Amino acid sequence: MNAINNPEVSTINNQRSSIINPKVLIIDDEADIRSLLSNILNQEGYRVKAASSGREAVALFKSDNFDLVITDIRMPGRDGLKVMRQIKEMDEDIEVIILTGFADMDNVIQAFRDKGAFDYLAKPLENIDAFFITVGKALESRGLKIENKALLEQLTQAKKDLKRRVEKRTNELAKVNEQLRLELTERKRAEEELEKR
Repeated sequence: MNAINNPEVSTINNQRSSIINPKVLIIDDEADIRSLLSNILNQEGYRVKAASSGREAVALFKSDNFDLVITDIRMPGRDGLKVMRQIKEMDEDIEVIILTGFADMDNVIQAFRDKGAFDYLAKPLENIDAFFITVGKALESRGLKIENKALLEQLTQAKKDLKRRVEKRTNELAKVNEQLRLELTERKRAEEELEKR
């Protein structure tokens, strides 16, 4: 019995990212694969939705937020590469794991080079630990992207706030300088008046 079908095999679940209750979209035209992956991920506390076609997957992705996509490459209609491109257009930071048979290695290379796949898993899946390590690392990467984006937004906001404060202070100093200039002009005029008397 291979490890993926053995429910007693311990999973490597301690590698999850800071994402709480990750939501995973599984896309595969094979019902057995969808069911298997959904079950093992659900048992580990992941929230899972599954799609049997690229069209269904894109519709699900449009209507929900996902942290990870696991997709087969070869599917009737819209293949995994097209689906990945469409999903990446909607969320450039989403991580996508490709499921493939070894015959599809050219497509896997294209998925990495052109489409931004995170990693790939070969079918049939035989090692549940390797599966969870890959999923964990993809979610960790997603979490880091989210954190980096949030930090960048905070830095951008802090920069805007600092710029506003500097502009406000500059305006206040300009007003004080103008007031001092007026006072000096007034004093000079007053002194000139006193000298004339």
